[in-house]
Amino acid sequence: MKNTNFKILALIFLAFALLVFAVGCSNNNDNTEGDLDGEDEFKMVFVTSTTYSGNLGGMKGADAICQMHASGANLPGIFMAWIATDASDEPAVRFNHSQVPYTLVNGEQVASNWDDLIDGELDQIIYLDEHRGDRTTDVVWTNVTSLGEVGSDIDWPENCNLWTRDTVDHNGGGVGNIMDTGHTWTRDTTGDCDWNLRLYCFEQ
Repeated sequence: MKNTNFKILALIFLAFALLVFAVGCSNNNDNTEGDLDGEDEFKMVFVTSTTYSGNLGGMKGADAICQMHASGANLPGIFMAWIATDASDEPAVRFNHSQVPYTLVNGEQVASNWDDLIDGELDQIIYLDEHRGDRTTDVVWTNVTSLGEVGSDIDWPENCNLWTRDTVDHNGGGVGNIMDTGHTWTRDTTGDCDWNLRLYCFEQ
């Protein structure tokens, strides 16, 4: 009888140990949707800590500026500027459409995913720079609508001559307002190309 009881207790202990092991393995493999899709759990967004004229060095120059700011703040990933010259290089075309949230560098959510980002209303204004500095009262170069599309007509392009001009241009450059969460966060007015404004930078 004692041997039988000992065997039963041993089997119960073994079963319990196997259960604990299985639960541990399950927890270790509990990936988020972003992880399953090969994405991060969030994508960071910031506004540049310094300002620039309308001569950004073109689209590639604008992206390089964002990457420089991200790298200078030790932010991982690839960053691109929320800016456009025409329909071929607008964010809706060249950006990755994230399925995970866009957040500020302090974790505050800007939008739950790409579709939420372009629905015309942000969850939070994009007011922090890469070093968490508050840039609430500033404006940014964009020429992009809240849909992520180019913000000016091909016959009247508001892109400071493809973002290469820093003198007064009769077309100027499209500007967004950091203080707004509605449509005007990205397309508010037109600025002269000699203005010094910031850029929105999005992790891809």
